[in-house]
Amino acid sequence: MTKAQFDIIIVGGGLVGVSLALALRQQGLAIAMVEAVPPRVAQQPGFDARTLALSWTSHQVLSALGLWAEIAPHVTPMEHIHVSDKGHFGFTRLHARDYHVPALGYVIEIQRLGKLLYETLEQTDVTRFCPATLEQANRDGNTWELTIRGESGPMTLTTGLLIGADGAQSPLRQQLQLTTREKDYQQSAIVTTVSTSLAHDNTAFERFTPKGPIALLPMTHDRQALIWTLDNGDFAPLMALSDELFLQQVQQSFGYRRGKFLRVGKRMSYPLKFIHCEEQVREGFVLLGNAAHTLHPVAAQGFNLCLRDIAELAEVVVNAKLAGNDFASLATLDTYQARVNQYQSKTIKITDSIVKYFSDDPYLLTKTRNAGLVLLDTLPMLKRRFVKRTMGTAGNLPKLCRGLEL
Repeated sequence: MTKAQFDIIIVGGGLVGVSLALALRQQGLAIAMVEAVPPRVAQQPGFDARTLALSWTSHQVLSALGLWAEIAPHVTPMEHIHVSDKGHFGFTRLHARDYHVPALGYVIEIQRLGKLLYETLEQTDVTRFCPATLEQANRDGNTWELTIRGESGPMTLTTGLLIGADGAQSPLRQQLQLTTREKDYQQSAIVTTVSTSLAHDNTAFERFTPKGPIALLPMTHDRQALIWTLDNGDFAPLMALSDELFLQQVQQSFGYRRGKFLRVGKRMSYPLKFIHCEEQVREGFVLLGNAAHTLHPVAAQGFNLCLRDIAELAEVVVNAKLAGNDFASLATLDTYQARVNQYQSKTIKITDSIVKYFSDDPYLLTKTRNAGLVLLDTLPMLKRRFVKRTMGTAGNLPKLCRGLEL
């Protein structure tokens, strides 16, 4: 059986795994990646049909990694964000110019971002085992021994630091028996692209409706991404409608702030579930990405939270290496865990609260949340705190999140 040794092995070659490899690619480390699904195929999570709203801090991370020049032609800046609750008085407006940034965030198709990141990875010396599946991971002293199976048969890989970035259902997390907190929202998201009679004007909308929140995000070529979150009992009938009837339902729920809805692309749906793993580090092991935390999309924080984790982990690993310390030791990785705990908890709490307060519709709760939107729109200090959270600039940021190289 073929054997190979690496400093770091990343299990999972989607956006998170590739981003971490790129963050560490110039640090003199022998890095390998194990991924079951080849890139550029429909089943590859890094190449699916959804869109991402990258926060300002995520833009800083990608810039610090030298990737933004390639990504920039394919993003659409969100210069304005409009949040409202249909049929009620409350709304909030956010403008990038008020915070002295060119954009509050950027919208890009996951498929496009995945392709750009993977093309960059191919130019590095990161060793890729793809397609290959992890059959077993065993800890032996200070080393992990992995058995993987690729097209040429089984292989044994060894490493000091093992990264689990293999998605929400994470076979590696299950194999290591890491416990999770989970919540099935009993909701699904319909995801598609639309065009409207009015140009998007680089404006993103979050419109809370009786059937569920509708996000409308500006895209290239004057398209807009539509993400409509619905209870499971509502989404199947909408998916079954013709394009014309579906657009009528969107128009009725969203209104005419973008004029008339004219065309719709292919519709896809995704079940929504919350997953959070409390134990994200062990000796020589880190759990990352959706394997560590899968969030409801209502606040668009999922991938942004993952990039923040990557920035923290990369900095901890590099600092330990430069100091001559063991970057795979539990003491080093506990430092990473301590750094991420606070902002992970806050992001999870905020996201879950939005789902709760804008999904339930009792009279008193409706009045309270609309009063909250009005206060947010009229009180500058409160709005600034909210925008810092939205842009990802709250708290003590690692170097990459400040646009600085490691």
